[in-house]
Amino acid sequence: QYSYFATAANRIKYLSNGSGSAGWWWERSPGGSDSSYFCYVNSDGYANYLSANITHGVCFGFCV
Repeated sequence: QYSYFATAANRIKYLSNGSGSAGWWWERSPGGSDSSYFCYVNSDGYANYLSANITHGVCFGFCV
């Protein structure tokens, strides 16, 4: 885990370039017991999993 994402406040992402309401976003990981589910972060900044057939945003995080 990148240190930036260690707190729930940093995992909350807001729509409309930060001025809108909090939204949820997909992670890159499939569900542990069923690959038709993927992990996501909800609008409170906590992880869960959901059916992967739903369209939604992602939050990019990488190290250069």
